[in-house]
Amino acid sequence: MWAIPFLLCGALVAVGAWRLRGGEPGERPSPPEGLTAHGIPLYDAAYLGGGAPRAALTALVVMRLGGRLILSRSGTLTVTDPVPRNDLEAAVIAVIGDTRRRELGGTSREILRGRAIGRSATGWPGRG
Repeated sequence: MWAIPFLLCGALVAVGAWRLRGGEPGERPSPPEGLTAHGIPLYDAAYLGGGAPRAALTALVVMRLGGRLILSRSGTLTVTDPVPRNDLEAAVIAVIGDTRRRELGGTSREILRGRAIGRSATGWPGRG
């Protein structure tokens, strides 16, 4: 007697969970390569929003969304595609190194000391 309401409830929960996930299980968000905010490139907007640390974090996130970087639960960064798309990604890949694997802990500080972040930082104050 209670089997039909339980099965109906289970089916509704399953459909709701599937809809919340965004549909098909194999779908991935597209990487924000050409994303601009009123003509400002993504990395420049990130720098304006939070300085060099935000630009470095944005480079990590873009690489992660594009499937070119894996961040494990243990805090290990693994580069799956070592071809950089811009200077900030080149800085990230250079800091991670030839082994293409590194702990996240000190990596962000080393990325901030890199030339690419410095170039981004010196470009905006001159533009006003």
